[in-house]
Amino acid sequence: MLLLFMHVLTHALVGAVIVFLLKDARNLSIPKKIILSVIGGFAGILPDTLGVRTSTPWSHSILFAPIFVLPVALITKKIFREIIWWKIWIILTSATIVGHIIVDFLTHEVSLIYPLSQKQYAYVIFEAGDPWVWFPLMITLIIVIFSSKHSMKSIIIVLLLVGSYMGIRSYSKSELTSKLEEYYGEKNAIILVSPPGENLMNIKNPLEYLKWSYDLYSEQRIIRGFSPLLGDSLENHTNLYYPEPKPVEVSINGPYRSGEDPSFNVIREVRKSGNYYLVCIEENHNDPRIFRQEIDGRWIEVQGTEKLRVLDYS
Repeated sequence: MLLLFMHVLTHALVGAVIVFLLKDARNLSIPKKIILSVIGGFAGILPDTLGVRTSTPWSHSILFAPIFVLPVALITKKIFREIIWWKIWIILTSATIVGHIIVDFLTHEVSLIYPLSQKQYAYVIFEAGDPWVWFPLMITLIIVIFSSKHSMKSIIIVLLLVGSYMGIRSYSKSELTSKLEEYYGEKNAIILVSPPGENLMNIKNPLEYLKWSYDLYSEQRIIRGFSPLLGDSLENHTNLYYPEPKPVEVSINGPYRSGEDPSFNVIREVRKSGNYYLVCIEENHNDPRIFRQEIDGRWIEVQGTEKLRVLDYS
């Protein structure tokens, strides 16, 4: 329940802050500012009130947003007669597109340009309940409502801060993806970098949001772990090697490897003399087995003196 609240709060706060970009809104009385912020917040969550994004893709399309926002704009005009209706329409449309559709695009898949395309687009760089986003927005909204003097300056500052945070996360994600590609050197690998899923359930420590969760899938390996937002360390919690190669196919329906596929736990990785080795332990076995990566990216088991040499290195 708390997770859902944080998710909705982010949408609502972005929408509420966006409406105060409307110049006429900054000179309203405090009661009217509160009403307008509620309307802006509603615009920020409006697509979800129209349907689930997977079953009603039009509700999360930037092309349909001006249409389904229009009734809200006309009702708002009845309350704020001093503001031109088309200005209200434009700003509420912006609140919906930025506050909900763009936020969804940055947190999970969304049918961005439906019906021109039914493809779901995403560039996941943060969680919708990220306190490093919603907390500055909340403080800014309070300032805007109760202070006309610093309202515009506060809005510009928070948009710059949130925009910079998104920029840092985007750059960090790109760098981590490149590092995983170079470090592991797996051919035809699929690499997924996203905010850690457990943040959805554990929101007590805001610092937990300043990290990434990564998943690397290749024909013979599955590697999962965490990496800090500002840093390049890799902390694996899953490192599996599969002797039998299998084409990678990641699906929302489940993993491409079944639990019955024979696998080894990688306990050490050794890079020596231009070679890359995996020191592995099979479940319920204590004898380590060594595998070396070949030029084509496949792995072969090594024996004899080479195996002993690798064990000495490790």
